[in-house]
Amino acid sequence: TKSGTNNLSGSAFYYTQPQSTISDFANGREPADQEKDAYGGSIGGSIIKDKLFYFVSYDEQTKSETVPIDAVTLDAAVFAKYPQLASGPTYVSGQDGDVLFGRLDFQATPQHRFMLRTNFTDYTGENGTSTATNRTESYNGVEGLDTEAWVASYSGQFGANVLNDLNINYITEDTPREDKGLDLPDFQVTGLGAYGEVSFLPITSTTERKAIGDTLSILSGSHVFKVGGEYNDTTIDQVFKGNWRGVFRFNNKADFLAGKWFQYNQFGGLGGLTADQAGQFDAGQKELALFVQDQWYVNSNFTLTYGLRMESLDNPDDPILNQNDVNANGRRDVPLLAREQPGR
Repeated sequence: TKSGTNNLSGSAFYYTQPQSTISDFANGREPADQEKDAYGGSIGGSIIKDKLFYFVSYDEQTKSETVPIDAVTLDAAVFAKYPQLASGPTYVSGQDGDVLFGRLDFQATPQHRFMLRTNFTDYTGENGTSTATNRTESYNGVEGLDTEAWVASYSGQFGANVLNDLNINYITEDTPREDKGLDLPDFQVTGLGAYGEVSFLPITSTTERKAIGDTLSILSGSHVFKVGGEYNDTTIDQVFKGNWRGVFRFNNKADFLAGKWFQYNQFGGLGGLTADQAGQFDAGQKELALFVQDQWYVNSNFTLTYGLRMESLDNPDDPILNQNDVNANGRRDVPLLAREQPGR
């Protein structure tokens, strides 16, 4: 990534794509109404000449596209029967995000250098779950992304023959996927489309990553010895509830107006768990790597590199249900829902 220097410098940009500059499709059909804009800038310089430098940049992008809903889905009889499901003829799908970046470099001495950089990302996608035309506006969601990343490094030279490089990382990432908050079931009608709200929203998901790595290099005669290691710790906490909202499926419009569904699905927790508790996955993964190597310059025409590397991976080891595991009595340990009557 860029860093500051003794000289103050910066840049700025603006980009736009007006609707009038977008050509029609090959069949003569006009593209959907849309807007695209992006702007930002950067600046860098010194806080202490020859010692402490900074660099900052910002980038924002906005995009919106008007999606027309199929006339078949906008059925007046459906909306008259179920006014809670009424929708306008179009919906706007948006993609709005911004990124803020900052970096500090500190040259403590000619032999020792420190660096710290950070990155913040924020994104919102209104009606970003899908841009299908056979769904009403309520049958969509709001996609989100919020990240925070920090990276620190140190490079040191000890004498003429010893170098050390240290890197530390910390990253958090939230990816919420919100519903419309209307408290409606999911209605799917063959020949018409989708109404109500998406059955699997909302979803919450948070990922956290921590990492540290260090490499020590030693120059000795015709040898370059290196020894180092890296440790990564990644965790994710997500709640995904599947069809928790309830999904009604209808064979046709007449059945929908009569309220005669042919299939209904709903996710629920077992053993006293709520839907949120049963749909939660919270686990981590730890990775460790150690290495030692030698680069031996035997002569001007021949270099021999050899070493040893050890890697360890610690995955989640919580017990899970194996539906193919047959007990001594011939029965299988399967969830209660799988033992219910066929046709559920």
